[in-house]
Amino acid sequence: PASEAGTWSGDFEVLNTRIAVDGLADPVHIQSAAISVKERQVAVTRIKAKAGGVAFAGEYRWDADTALPQRFHLQIAEAGAKEIERLFQPTTAREGGLLARTLRLGAAGATPAWLTRRNAEGTLSIQALPVADARLSLTTARMAWDGASVKVSSIQGKIGDAMLAGDVRVDLSGRVPSYRFEGKIEELSYKGGKLDFVGRGTAAGSGLALLASVKAEGTLR
Repeated sequence: PASEAGTWSGDFEVLNTRIAVDGLADPVHIQSAAISVKERQVAVTRIKAKAGGVAFAGEYRWDADTALPQRFHLQIAEAGAKEIERLFQPTTAREGGLLARTLRLGAAGATPAWLTRRNAEGTLSIQALPVADARLSLTTARMAWDGASVKVSSIQGKIGDAMLAGDVRVDLSGRVPSYRFEGKIEELSYKGGKLDFVGRGTAAGSGLALLASVKAEGTLR
């Protein structure tokens, strides 16, 4: 009717498309994807894409109702920790100007509007995630990203041959990101034996500073 706003819908495919995503250092290169558009919803399926050096597949769903989270399912074959850190540097690095970064003065830069508005939930799996001298894998994990707070829960994975389970919380509101892990590691190979750990750990920063900041407490067997 002429008295109402027009609407449209459609189903189509995209190939070799680049999309800038707030918070990522590089655009996402979508090699191929199927898109279904309705009046207030968009579903992107059969995604094959790459961001920097990280290739991934999956699906993404968007709803015009901002109270509802965007939803996603991502599968990654392999991703290096350094490359992930580089890709998300615009999200995690808000240290102000050169003087502030050098002398560690003042508070963190203002939280950008796009980060405040971010509301997404989904699942994530990474077959291989090399970190320092260890090789991690996430069989499955649930992620909830609400503004400057990220929670990765119900983690099921491995460190080498050891079993890993637990939750990770990331706080992006400060000068540098801070991390908190609660969970367990079972049958980690250590000096000819096996080590079990149940407890919690914290860390903050990036690169070598992140590794140097790790603190943990719990029970060892």
